[in-house]
Amino acid sequence: MIDRLFSEDAFVVVEKALDAGALRQEVVANNLANVNTPGFKKSRVSFEEQLQDILATRSVPLNTTDSKHFSAGPSSVASLSPQAEVVDGILTGDTANDVDIDEEMAGLAKNNISFNTLAHIFSVKFRMLNSAIGGKGGTA
Repeated sequence: MIDRLFSEDAFVVVEKALDAGALRQEVVANNLANVNTPGFKKSRVSFEEQLQDILATRSVPLNTTDSKHFSAGPSSVASLSPQAEVVDGILTGDTANDVDIDEEMAGLAKNNISFNTLAHIFSVKFRMLNSAIGGKGGTA
C-alpha cells in the first residue's frame, strides 16, 4: 500500500526532477571550475526534454489510475534519467573554451529556485500524507 503512494507518477516526476537539479548543480560547478581551462567543453543536463517527450506521447494525464486508458508512448516516468551531456559549441575567448560565467551563474540561480520549489512540493506532499494518517504535522 505505501509503495503505491510513492510510485504515483506526479511524485516520481518531482523525485526525478530533484535528481536532475542535484546533477545540474554538479555540472554547473564543474563548468565554473573549468572556466579558465583551455579546450574545455561545458556540459548541460538533459531532463526536461525527456519529460516532455514522455508527456507528449502519453494518452492520459499524469495520474494513470484509470484502467480504461493506456499509454501510447514511453512506458513510465520512472524511466526518466537525468544525464549530463557535453555541449558541442565553439571554443572562444582567451582560454579557448565555451564556458560563459554569466550564463553559468544565471543557470545556477535558476536551478536553485527550481530545486527549492520542488523540495517544497515534496515537503507539502509528505505533510499531507502525515496528516492523512493522523500525524501531527507542522504548518506550511
